[in-house]
Amino acid sequence: MTKLCDIASYSLHSLKMKASSAHKKKVLVIEDDEPTNMLLVENLLSDGYQAFSALSGTEGVKIAFEEKPDLILLDMLLPGMDGWEVCRRLREKTAPTHKVPIIIISIVAKDKIPSGDMGPVIFFDKPFNINLLLTEINRLSAANNQ
Repeated sequence: MTKLCDIASYSLHSLKMKASSAHKKKVLVIEDDEPTNMLLVENLLSDGYQAFSALSGTEGVKIAFEEKPDLILLDMLLPGMDGWEVCRRLREKTAPTHKVPIIIISIVAKDKIPSGDMGPVIFFDKPFNINLLLTEINRLSAANNQ
């Protein structure tokens, strides 16, 4: 039986290979909950974004450095390297991602997240409204085009 993450990896790889030469904004989803990850990826793809998926913090940092996304969606409670450490590494001055906008999507209360090393971030509580999240992603994407 094919696992959900296998399907996501296959479809993301296939769509990346078929992408037109027109630049599509790249969005990286770092979320360990497979159904939530798939929901985000599917909605991003249907909205015309090129989406990348990671199920752990370590994998997310690796993909972020390789693909240099235009936006990162980040859960805070991740196995291994948690979201705080992921954010710290993505924000290092020498990292290719140090200025990439980050949207945190987490069940952790916003006031419990230390903001010192994270730089500017946008916060969405779980459960989140996918339409409001996509509106914010589109707003950030349009602002980065100017």
